[in-house]
Amino acid sequence: MKIVILFISILLFQGNFCFAQDTSKTTIQASSQINKSELFKTLTKLGNKVYIVTKDAAELNYATIAINYWGYWNVTKIKDEADFILKIDSKTIEFGHKRGKMIFVNPKTMDELMETNTLVTIGKGDVNRKRQFINRLIEEEVKPMIK
Repeated sequence: MKIVILFISILLFQGNFCFAQDTSKTTIQASSQINKSELFKTLTKLGNKVYIVTKDAAELNYATIAINYWGYWNVTKIKDEADFILKIDSKTIEFGHKRGKMIFVNPKTMDELMETNTLVTIGKGDVNRKRQFINRLIEEEVKPMIK
């Protein structure tokens, strides 16, 4: 009888201990998410400098044009001047269509702060798929994140 009570006590103690660990991890993750969100707002505020990273020269050109036209941020060609990095992660799929997203990166730590939803250009108007992809990402995904 004493062994059964001891065994049950040990199980209960371990269960409470594990629950306490899970709670602290959740608290740390929530706190980290709040900090990332606040940092995102600070780094992407009106007039800040953005450095654009992509594997495709045409995407870089179209993103630079679109962001300059929007006028919310200033595009810089010097990474060390940037308040944040905008990384374009894209892939060409069938018939030249594009699929991808934009990722906001802290230039000091290279941590990813936020990312847009993945966008696919299939079935939409512009013949130039890269320009269409970049313009839609900025209009449909980036701008709503900033407002």
